[in-house]
This record gives sequence, structure tokens and C-alpha cells, in this order.
Amino acid sequence: MRLNIILGIVIVAFGLELLDTTIAWAVIPDISSSLNTSNALIYLALSAYLISNAIFIPLGSWLIPKFGSKKIFSCAILFFTVGSLTIATSQSIHIFILGQAIEGLGGALMVPTGRNLLLKVSHQSQHPKILNMLPLCGNLAGMIGPTLGAFITEALSWHFIYLVNIPFLIFLFILTQIHFPKKNTPSLKKPFDFYGFFFLATASFTGILGANLLSENISNLFLPSSMIIFAVFFVFLAIKHLKKSQLLIQTYPFSVDTFKSSIISGSLFRMALGGLTMSLPVFLHYKYSYTYIEAGSVMIFQPIGLLCGRFLSTKLYAKVGYMKSILIGCILSIACILTILLASKAISFFEIAIILLIIGFCQSIVFTGCNCLTFYGFKGEEINNVNVLMALFQKYSFAFSGTIVALTMTITNAFVNSNHSHTLSIEIFMLISISLILISILKMFQTETNIGVVSSKSTKN
Repeated sequence: MRLNIILGIVIVAFGLELLDTTIAWAVIPDISSSLNTSNALIYLALSAYLISNAIFIPLGSWLIPKFGSKKIFSCAILFFTVGSLTIATSQSIHIFILGQAIEGLGGALMVPTGRNLLLKVSHQSQHPKILNMLPLCGNLAGMIGPTLGAFITEALSWHFIYLVNIPFLIFLFILTQIHFPKKNTPSLKKPFDFYGFFFLATASFTGILGANLLSENISNLFLPSSMIIFAVFFVFLAIKHLKKSQLLIQTYPFSVDTFKSSIISGSLFRMALGGLTMSLPVFLHYKYSYTYIEAGSVMIFQPIGLLCGRFLSTKLYAKVGYMKSILIGCILSIACILTILLASKAISFFEIAIILLIIGFCQSIVFTGCNCLTFYGFKGEEINNVNVLMALFQKYSFAFSGTIVALTMTITNAFVNSNHSHTLSIEIFMLISISLILISILKMFQTETNIGVVSSKSTKN
């Protein structure tokens, strides 16, 4: 009973985090006008959440064993609440960015901490079900976020879109005090790895900011390119340091084939399908003359497919195992992308809706399967470390999927002066996404093919 309540708390937390990242997408012009700044700067300000999120995720590997999941999850809710209130009351771009950074800190600890606790207090046979259920509210938030933001802004003001989650956060905080175990891990006395945190934080900050700046404008390459090179240098320093210290993040999971293959394959697939989801509405508008409303509304079928996959994928894992399920999802995704890319005539609304349903279903199969393989065989305190590594890879793959799309569009528009440059750039990205999925398939072949058949069957009992 307690496990189900904790699962419900973390599911809602996941949804609230994603809601705050999507609810502002449709009202960026209103925000920029209110704060007397440009749309481009608001886009950059919104990336402050992602940067802060990536910077503080490694803290969880040290804080959770030291203070326990209940204290860290409670603090994360408080930080997220303070961040939301700061954004909602902001009257300048500087306060807006500060609020995004505080929210990012809360989000960096909230969902990973909840997921870490759930995986520790449950049996490994329950992991597919748990990892399947966690993104449910997140999928719904992705569906309603932009529409809800536009409605609230139209009726009241953009400031109120950041107040929607406050009552839910207060309710989650109360439930956390009642139902989370007081201390689920023994207190550890290992010192805080300042150098490891500094190297990772600097790499995250310069890498994500540099990638965002590069995608904004390729005419000035010096600053963003320098930042990305700087980030690569600090990634090298971080890896070298962490291998020696093993304090902040332990690197031993990379010696496990299932972990290494699944986390790399999952990241590549996430970059491919994430970028496609971002760019497809633009493609439909320019190539097939879909209105913005039509192009936006048809995309709702992709998260519907995701939701369907949440309920059916566990049965598929039980029959054929994780590896074959992931392979099926990857092949079907490639087939869907090729269907869009090679279509000789206009694709109807109904046809693209079916394609997006299949893509969403495949995303669910591949994401959950890769997540289960990532945690496969790890127990106790090992789960905490693996959880942090997975969260980092997910944030980076999400950040760079948008960057690849933007770079492809910007470079194509710079060299192709025609009305078809928008569709051409997205067609090029579709080829890139197919290549990324093929690489992820090749990487997964390094993993034992029948993993998950037995453990998934036990989930049904």
C-alpha cells in the first residue's frame, strides 16, 4: 500500500516538473513583451532550468545516502515551489532566470530521488511496472502544457501559469511527510567531492549553454564553439577525476555490459525521436500546408501512443524480453520515419495520426526497456549511483536533440536559399535520426538477448 502511495507522489512530481517546462512554450511572446526583452533571450532564459538541472543532478548521489530520501525530496519540493513563486512574481529578465535556476535545482533532486526510493523499496520484478508508470503524468503534462499556458495567459496573465502547480506542491509536501520512510539508507560519512562536482557542473554549464548559443546563430561561431570545446575538456577532467576518487559518482557501472549498452542506446534513441517530435509540426506546415492548429493538434497522438505503450509494453517484455522488444520498437520507428520521408503524395491528418501513435508506442517500448536494462542487476546503494548517471544522460540527450535540430535548420537555411529550405533541413534531420537509431541497435546487440523474459513474467503475478 505504501509503495503505491509513494509511486503516486513521484508520478505527480514528474508531471509537475514537465508541466513547468512546457507550459510557457506557447506564450513566449507575452513573456518577452512583459519583461521588455526579446523572444530569443526568453528561449535562452528557459534553458537556465535545464542547465541548473544538469548541474545539480550529481548532488543526489551524495545527498541521498547522507540525509535520506524523505529530507531530500522534501527540500526539492520547497526549492521547486520557491522557484515557481520567483518566476511568477518576476518583473525583470534577471529574476526570471534566477527563478528558472532555482526550479532547476528542485527538479534535479525531486524526480531522481523519488525514483531512487521506489527502486530500492521494490523488488526487481516490479521495476518494469514502476518505470512504466512514472512518466504517466509527464505524458499528460506534455499534451496539455502549451494549451493550458495559452488559456491561462489569455484569461489572466503569463505570471499565473507558474502558480498552477503551487497547490499540488504543497499537497505533495504534506504526503511526503506522512508516507515517505524517515531514513531508507544508513548515514554515510564520505566527504563531498568538490572537484568532481566542479568539473561536472562546469562541463554541464558550458556544454548546454554553448550548444544553445550555437543553435541560435551560426554566424558567430567563436564563443559557442569555445564553450563546447571547454565543456569537452572538463568532461575529460571529470572522468579522469571520478575514476580515481569514486566519491561523487562511481564509474563502475560502465564496466557492466547491460548498463553501458542500454544507457548509450537509450540516449541515442531519445535524441532521434525527441528531435523528430520537435521538428515534425514545422515539416507538416511547410511541406503539406497544414495550418499551425492542425500541425499542433495532430501531435497529440504521439503522447497518446506513449500512454498506450505504458500499459502494453510489460506484456511484450514478458514474452520476448527487453532486447527483442527494444529492437522491435527501433525498427518500427525507422519504418515510420521512412514513411514520412519517402511519401510521394500529401499525408492526410488521419495517416500522420496513425504514424504518430506508432512512434509514441515505440518510444514507450524503447525508453522503458532501456531504463529497466540500465538498472538490471544493481541492488541497494548501487541503484542510487546508477539513477544519477541515468538522469544525467537523459538531460544531456534531451538538450542536444533540440540543438541538433536547430543546427540542421540553421546550416541548411544558410546554404540553401529557397522556399524549401525548411522541409529540406527536417528531411536531413530525419536521415540523421535514422542513423542514430541504427547505431543504438548495433550498440544493443552487445547485450544478452533474453534478459527480461523471466523477470517481466513475474510482474504479471
